[in-house]
Amino acid sequence: IYNNANASHLIGGDITYTYIGNNTYQIQMQVFRDCKDPKDFDNPAAITIYQSNGQYIDNRLVKLAQRNIISNALPNPCLIPPPGICVERGLYIDTVVLPPSAFGYDLSYETCCHNATVQNILFPNLPGMTLTTHIPATNIAFPNSSAQFDSITPVFICVNEVFNYNFSVSDADGDNLVYTLCTPYD
Repeated sequence: IYNNANASHLIGGDITYTYIGNNTYQIQMQVFRDCKDPKDFDNPAAITIYQSNGQYIDNRLVKLAQRNIISNALPNPCLIPPPGICVERGLYIDTVVLPPSAFGYDLSYETCCHNATVQNILFPNLPGMTLTTHIPATNIAFPNSSAQFDSITPVFICVNEVFNYNFSVSDADGDNLVYTLCTPYD
């Protein structure tokens, strides 16, 4: 049994980067949203670049490169999901030249609002979402590309059923990867 709900937009996302040579990085950002929400993906999306000492570098207006519906593959063949559930992924791709830096760079995207069905954030339709990634200082790791998630989380999980998901990532540079959980700010 389920109740109808009005959605509010965002489900999650990430920003990654790949070093492609000559101080040039390809930036990829993926954002996940509820398909039924009237608020579409930002187009363009503003990705802001700062040196990690706080100095503003650039505000990149990146066009939506691709959008696709995430598969509704069911984790349990006994599950009968409510009709009309749909998650869409928006992909943004940009290329930027960033000179060597003793501080490194932070890339950031901010937008509003979370999906109203999120249950672990008080008033989820009010706070926005910030996606960030860090490019380390040149003297620490150069060249460097960020780790990439190996898969996309499933759209459905079953209540009162054991749920296992592999949150593994791959790193082209062979870096040691450390996972940390934190409490959201709002």
